[in-house]
Amino acid sequence: MTKQAPQLDIEQILDNVRKEAAELELVQSDQAAVPVDLSQAVSLPEPKLSSLNRFVIKSEYQLHELLRFDDMQFVANAFRGILQREPDDAGLDGYTAYLRNGGSKEHLLADLLMSEEGQQRGVKINGLEWPIARHKLLKKTGPLARVLRVVLDRIDLLLKPWKKDGPQLSDISAVEMAAVENQQRLMAGLQQEMGRILARIDRLEGRLDTAGAVASDVALVRQELRYQQRNLNLMLDELRQPENLQHAKAVATAHADDQMDAYYVAFEDACRGTREQIRAAMEVYLPYLQALTERGETRLLDLGCGRGEWLQLMREQGWQVQGIDMNRVMVQQCQEAELEVSQADALAHLQSLPEASVDLISGFHIIEHLPFATLFGVFNEAMRVLTPGGRILFETPNPENLLVGSHTFYHDPTHRNPVTPTSVEFLARYHGFVDAEIIRLHPYPEEAKVAGIDPLTERVNGHLCGPQDYAIMAVKPEVQA
Repeated sequence: MTKQAPQLDIEQILDNVRKEAAELELVQSDQAAVPVDLSQAVSLPEPKLSSLNRFVIKSEYQLHELLRFDDMQFVANAFRGILQREPDDAGLDGYTAYLRNGGSKEHLLADLLMSEEGQQRGVKINGLEWPIARHKLLKKTGPLARVLRVVLDRIDLLLKPWKKDGPQLSDISAVEMAAVENQQRLMAGLQQEMGRILARIDRLEGRLDTAGAVASDVALVRQELRYQQRNLNLMLDELRQPENLQHAKAVATAHADDQMDAYYVAFEDACRGTREQIRAAMEVYLPYLQALTERGETRLLDLGCGRGEWLQLMREQGWQVQGIDMNRVMVQQCQEAELEVSQADALAHLQSLPEASVDLISGFHIIEHLPFATLFGVFNEAMRVLTPGGRILFETPNPENLLVGSHTFYHDPTHRNPVTPTSVEFLARYHGFVDAEIIRLHPYPEEAKVAGIDPLTERVNGHLCGPQDYAIMAVKPEVQA
């Protein structure tokens, strides 16, 4: 007998549903409603990296906005800022390990920024120009790149101890934070200048086929790079001093003219001649100083000593030499050559010296840079500081040569005005110097002269091709009236 399927009782099913709904309403009616307190913090699971949501995602940053973070948090924010995404595990772990092993934050940022993904995003970081230029250069080949890699390694060695030993942000007050960030901006500015120099080198590499024209440019760029490396060293030394934490602005002011100094160092090397040429030209003065040498009066002060060629020559002659200059890198170069040189203003330094303490005061191509009131003061102080029988020796461009007075004198943008032999000789006599002698030097070569031996031609040659420089030598009287 076949068993029949049970029949569905719809009314019974609906009745059961109604009973269950009634029981549910009864349970809910027994529970009092509790209002939500919106003032209370809501506990959420801790994120893998704390405080990451404080970092603002945007299209342009200042370098110090990123450098204020550390370790894994720095890496994560670098990914967020540059690649506009969360870091993948491999990138986070790899870059964090790089930092913990002494890696550079700036180089990490440059690596992300120059990656294919970073270039697609197009984020800009102001102050990262130097690490980016360095990143590009390290991928280049060729003799110029190999030479500059050595320079890059030396600069990295200079930067590394400052970053390692510098003030830790967690250990200083909020008031000091501004000074630290100012230091970071200062370093970023210097790094930007280094990046600009390397960009010039990058352009020059494409022109190496025209070697004759490029050689001079490459020499200038190398000189400027050497200057900036020295300047970076000086700035880092200053910033390492604890007292400079509160005076970062003063450090920045002290370095305000560094770029102009860099130009002038390059100009001197390009236009004045090599050290050997300058030194050889200065030997002409040795016979004029023989009387002082024989008397054992050999204390020399050179004003505006520059690269120190004159000081080195006179030291070899047995003199006690001292020099001053306003260009901090030239001063450092002289100090590295074990010359006694300091950074100082000429007139202020003379005013600080005792009477009758120097036997020779010299200055090569300095008096044309000075306002007349300062030049007047230099001669006045020289008379006081020199020993009886001591001498002054100042060399300057000769405006008697018409080409010098109207043209070549103005190659140097820091020249004020030509000083004529007549005016400087009178200035010496006015201050009591005697036996003033004008020594005319460095005429144009014979092949530059106009052909002819008649009086008119000789006069023209005298005005156009005569001595390009002159020097005044004068003596302080043994017994002053």
